[in-house]
Amino acid sequence: MKKGWLWLLIIIIVIATIISFSMPFIVNKSVKDTVQGGEDSIRQQAEGLTGQSNGESGCTDSDGEDYFTKGVVNYETHEIYDRCLVDQGTVYLIENTCSNGIPDTIKLECPSPTKCLEGVCIDSPENCFDSDGGLDYYVKGKVSAVGYESSTSAGFDHCVGNELSETYCENDLPAVPPKIYTCPNGCENGACI
Repeated sequence: MKKGWLWLLIIIIVIATIISFSMPFIVNKSVKDTVQGGEDSIRQQAEGLTGQSNGESGCTDSDGEDYFTKGVVNYETHEIYDRCLVDQGTVYLIENTCSNGIPDTIKLECPSPTKCLEGVCIDSPENCFDSDGGLDYYVKGKVSAVGYESSTSAGFDHCVGNELSETYCENDLPAVPPKIYTCPNGCENGACI
């Protein structure tokens, strides 16, 4: 009796493995058939969701291909923002657009003399910017720098208990590590009280 259960278990495992390997092919064929057979239907559904078509089915780009404006591509339930990327020492703009109704990406260097800062090509001699002007412990600030993504708490002033982690620029770069300051009356939402 134990050998029967063992064989049954082996057969179930083999069948599950075959199904898991063939599922992507089945899904891809089904999606391909749906798109090829019903493109107008998909476009109509997307227009109903977004309220606008602009020749794109469900994909909208707030800035077109404007490298000097930070844009966002909306597709289904996703928001995809333009951003900067450092790749092998070169800073690139990742400009998100719509192409044939789906999101697409353009990777390029900003035209000289501009540079990429938080998803926008800017013309500035500085490489590092601090929204609160530097070491201001009573104003929450954000440090932005060429080739530096400040989407995490590392780019923002933030509290750790009663201590403030104050981000700032030093020698035209984000200071590492940030300055730790003990707030006399406590710290809240990235600033001393």
